[in-house]
Amino acid sequence: MKNFRILMNLLLTSALFIVASVNAQKEGNACNEINGSVTQLIGKLESNDAELASAGVRGLIVLASRSAGDREAVVSAVMKSVETADFLNGELTVIPPREFQLWRNANHVFRELLAFEAVDLVVGCMYCSDGVVKNQPGYRTLTVFGSSKFREQTVEKLSNVLKTGNKQSRSLTAVLFSEIGGSEAKTVLTTAYNSETDQEVKGWIRKSLDAIDRSPARN
Repeated sequence: MKNFRILMNLLLTSALFIVASVNAQKEGNACNEINGSVTQLIGKLESNDAELASAGVRGLIVLASRSAGDREAVVSAVMKSVETADFLNGELTVIPPREFQLWRNANHVFRELLAFEAVDLVVGCMYCSDGVVKNQPGYRTLTVFGSSKFREQTVEKLSNVLKTGNKQSRSLTAVLFSEIGGSEAKTVLTTAYNSETDQEVKGWIRKSLDAIDRSPARN
């Protein structure tokens, strides 16, 4: 009887080990599958073919919607693809066409997934464009963040830019606050106006305060 129990325990242990191994293999295959799909789709984000790039964006959004883990994998991979690009050096305002395609489509993904984890990346290149006035994907993304459940955190991030950013980022942040609106934006802008020493930046802050005051929807 004792030997029988020992034998049964061994068989049960072996069965559990086999099941665990199979599950681990399945998880590994699923992980490789999602990583492979994400890599392929991210490659499309740089395409000059609008249809192909749009397919890449849609594909990433669909993958991210499957589970929290897949969303994390998609956002992380898109962020990594942008982080390795040369234009994120804090010096370029107009970025090359291929890199701009990546930046524009990456921001599309960030907005659709409300990926606030990418906020520092977006803030670092909020003024990046293809040379066309008002064609700044990062600016649009921050406007979306500022109108979402991440409003308070966005205001805090942008408040820091007004304190420590360069002249261009401070000016654009002032304008961005006029889009976000609200009492928090007015408070931040008023504080920045009183401490700002650059007259041009100060002028943008004043214009944003006036815009908020003129629009009831922004108060």
